[in-house]
Amino acid sequence: MKAAGFDSTQGLKYIGVAIGEEHRLWRLVRLLEDRFSGVAHLRELPSSHMRKLAANIILKTKHEFICLHVDLKWIINQVRTAFPRYPEKGIRKHVGEALWPTISHILDSHEVYKIYLCKDVEWIFRGKTEFEIGGLSCLADAVAWANLRKPPSIDYSRLKEIRLRENLKKTVISKLKEKA
Repeated sequence: MKAAGFDSTQGLKYIGVAIGEEHRLWRLVRLLEDRFSGVAHLRELPSSHMRKLAANIILKTKHEFICLHVDLKWIINQVRTAFPRYPEKGIRKHVGEALWPTISHILDSHEVYKIYLCKDVEWIFRGKTEFEIGGLSCLADAVAWANLRKPPSIDYSRLKEIRLRENLKKTVISKLKEKA
């Protein structure tokens, strides 16, 4: 049975997704915890060198890794040029609605039955599906972090990137024009 973990960089520039058989993903978490003194989440590792090592271990496995390029701050700035008084909270809501079909497709196409999230992306999933906070989301952190930092020592060959920011911007602006 497949599970997915979702985690994002600060400001929701990237959302990392790690998908695989749940028991194998948990085995990877335990391996990381054994190797890094009980820590599996990259942001909790004390140095960039250790984060690179952990990211390489994660990204070299046979699991599926997807990075969604969202860039929420950029979208908010772009939407605000057309709708300067529209509240940020409303823009975020529309971005979440526009992003959901892509996330839903990923979940359905991989037959994911269990979802783990970091708190930063919870608002996108709330009311649409069941999920747990924490757990396997720590593996998705490596995907988002690697795309944000782009360290040259990382092997990106197993990582699929989906660029969404332009389409999300257009969808949100279109939706707001309909309301106006």
